[in-house]
Amino acid sequence: MFFKKRVAVYNPFEGKTVSLDSLPDPVFSQRMMGDGVAVVPDNNQCRSPVDGAVATVFPTKHAIVIRTKEGLEVLIHIGLDTVQLQGEGFELHVKAGQQVTKGQLLITFDRETIGEQKPLLSPVIVTNLAEINGKVEPAKESELYRVVFK
Repeated sequence: MFFKKRVAVYNPFEGKTVSLDSLPDPVFSQRMMGDGVAVVPDNNQCRSPVDGAVATVFPTKHAIVIRTKEGLEVLIHIGLDTVQLQGEGFELHVKAGQQVTKGQLLITFDRETIGEQKPLLSPVIVTNLAEINGKVEPAKESELYRVVFK
């Protein structure tokens, strides 16, 4: 019997999830960068949603990509249009190439600085679904969502 491989992606924030469809940014709502969900953070901490390695840390500190051993590339983007803040209000706690575990602190952010200027809707997406032949499926229990390899 053939079993599909599934990888759980957990919520990197404490907060409510919302569909990418509801985001005012077409890059995310039209899934141009990948599929997943968005989160409205309740606190100022972004934690790793998976075990893996930090593949990319954006110089503006507003986003980070974690690559899992299965090959998923999970992008966490704090807020919308926050690249324009040029790093103001963000503090990194990891660096590119570093191994991380689920729940490890990645970035802290000043909700007031960011929230005054930009929405705190924060997409958490898998950017390489086509390359890994995967798809996002609904969450199970404490997961944010699962990626299924076809």
